[in-house]
Amino acid sequence: MAKLFFVGLDGTEKSYRLQTHRPFTIGRDPGNDIILRDPKVSRHHAEIVFERGFFVLHDLASANGTYVNSKRVRVAPLTHGAKLRMGNTYGRFSEELPTESDAESQEGYDAAAPRPDLGSLATSEHESFSPVATQPHDKVSSDDVKKKLTAEVSTEGPTDPMPVDAPRPTGPFSKSQYRFKSGVRAGEVVTVRDQSGEAQLTYRSFASVVGVVALVVSVIVAVTGAAAVLFLLFESRPLPAIMALLLSASFAVVIAMLVPPIHVTLYNESNPVLHISQESNVSFPIVTLIVGSPEEKVIARLRKGVWSRLGRNRWEILSATDKRPIGCAAEESLSRAILRKIAGKFSRRYESNVQVRYFDKNVGSILRRPDSNGEVDVLEITGDIDRRVAVALATLILGSEP
Repeated sequence: MAKLFFVGLDGTEKSYRLQTHRPFTIGRDPGNDIILRDPKVSRHHAEIVFERGFFVLHDLASANGTYVNSKRVRVAPLTHGAKLRMGNTYGRFSEELPTESDAESQEGYDAAAPRPDLGSLATSEHESFSPVATQPHDKVSSDDVKKKLTAEVSTEGPTDPMPVDAPRPTGPFSKSQYRFKSGVRAGEVVTVRDQSGEAQLTYRSFASVVGVVALVVSVIVAVTGAAAVLFLLFESRPLPAIMALLLSASFAVVIAMLVPPIHVTLYNESNPVLHISQESNVSFPIVTLIVGSPEEKVIARLRKGVWSRLGRNRWEILSATDKRPIGCAAEESLSRAILRKIAGKFSRRYESNVQVRYFDKNVGSILRRPDSNGEVDVLEITGDIDRRVAVALATLILGSEP
C-alpha cells in the first residue's frame, strides 16, 4: 500500500492512499485528489500514475516546479522514503507491501511485467525513465501540457491567493487578531490574547535597553568613522584614512557584540509551539532570525539590516529553503518612521504602524498607533499568510520595545 504525506502551511500533516488503477492528481484546484492550500502550487500541479510496478510522478508544467529529493523533475519514479516539494509544501512517499485487495483492484496492470531496478539508475537518469507497456490511464500529451500551461499563465502566477474555501488552521495560530503587550521588562511573562481576550500564547520578554543603546552607538560610530575616512581621503592622507576605517569598524563591531542574541520560545499553555532564534551572535550590520516549529523544522527566516533603524524599519521574510525574499514587514512611511523616532516615546499617537506583505499581497498590519477604538499593539491578519510567521514578526517588532 502506497501513501503520500503532505505537511500543510498550518503545520498539520495529512496522508493520502494512492491507488494503482487510476491517476492521482495534485494541485490547488478543488477538483484535485490532493488539494494543497499553497499559493506557490499551481492549480493543476502534478499527477501520480502507476506504471510497470512503480508509482511515477509527472509534473504538469507547473509554474514553480516539482522536486523529488531536492532535484527538480518532470518525470520521476517514486521509491520508499522519497521527499517531495511543491511550492512551499513538503511531502514524502511511503510504500508498503500491497494487500490482496490492492492487487484485485488493479485494472489492466500486468503483474508479470518485469519491474526495473531503480537502484541501478542514477538520480540524473530519473527524468529519462519512461515506463512503457501496460498503463491504466490516459497519458498527457505534449499538446495537452502546452494548452494547460497557456491557460494557467493567463490566469495564475506563483503568487495567487489561496482559494476562498481553504480550511483555516486550528489551535493558537487560527486567529485573525492577536493582542500583544509592549514595554514589558526582560524576563517577565508576556501573554498574547485573541480578539475575545482569551490567552493564546505566552513568552518571556526579551526587551533590552542595552541592545537598543548598543545598536544606536554602533551606527553612530560607523557613520562618524565613514565621515572621517572621506575627510582624510579628501585631504590626500590615505594612511590615516585606512587607520580610521579599521578603528571605526572594529569599535562598531565590538559595541554591536554587546547586543544579546534573541532566542524566544512561544508556548500554548505549557506546550512550546514556536521558536525564534538568532542565526548569529552578532547583529551588526544584518541580523537574521530563524522561525522554527517544535520539531525543529525551519518555517521561515526573518532578516533586518541595522541601517533600517536610521529610516523605515523593515523586516524581510525569507523562504525556508532558498532564503529568497517572499515578503516583508515595513513601517507605513518614511515620514511616520522619522516622527516615531523623534516623538514616539512621548506619545503613542506619534507611533508608526507596520504593514505586512506576503507574496506581493497586503496580508495584515501591526498596530502601534491607537486606532479609532483605542486598540494598540495588535496584529491584524487580513490575507493568506502562514500565521506562525506573522506572529513571529509581531513578537519581534512589539516584544523588542523596552
